[in-house]
Amino acid sequence: MSMACLYAAAFFLQPPLTALTAYRGIGPDLVLCLTVMLVVMGKEPGPVAAASIATALVQDICYSLYAGPGGAAMLAAVACAALAFRLCAWEGPWLILALTALETMVYHMVLWAGCWVFGAPWSFFHMVQGMPIWILYNGILCAGTYMMLTRERKETHTK
Repeated sequence: MSMACLYAAAFFLQPPLTALTAYRGIGPDLVLCLTVMLVVMGKEPGPVAAASIATALVQDICYSLYAGPGGAAMLAAVACAALAFRLCAWEGPWLILALTALETMVYHMVLWAGCWVFGAPWSFFHMVQGMPIWILYNGILCAGTYMMLTRERKETHTK
C-alpha cells in the first residue's frame, strides 16, 4: 500500500475514530501514530515528513481555526522521531512506547505554541491536562500495531 493511501486513510478515519473512542474530547492521533510507525519501520524520513506535513496541513484547513500550526508540529515530531530512532540502540515495543510518548509531547507542545501565537484561546494548562490521555491512546495504538507487524514478519520468516 502506498504512503499516500495510508495517510489518506488516516485523514479520513481520524474524525470517526475520535468520535467513537474520545475521552474528554481526546482521541488517538492516527497521522502522528502512522508517522512514528513509518519512521520506526525504516522508511526514509524525507518522504514520511512530506506526507505527514501535507496531511497535517489538510487537517488544519479542514478541522482547525488556523492553517499552519499542525504542519509545523508534525515537522517537529518527524524530525524528533527520526533523530531519536537513529540514536537508540535498542528496538521493540518499549522503544515504540517511548518514541510515541516523546512525539506526542513534542507535537502537542508545538501545536499549542503555534495556535497561541495566532491567538487561539487554548490554555497551556488545558493542553497539559490532556497529555496523558493522548500518550495513552497513541501508545496503545502504536505498540499494538508494532507488535502485530513484527509478529506477522516473524511468521512469514519461519514459513
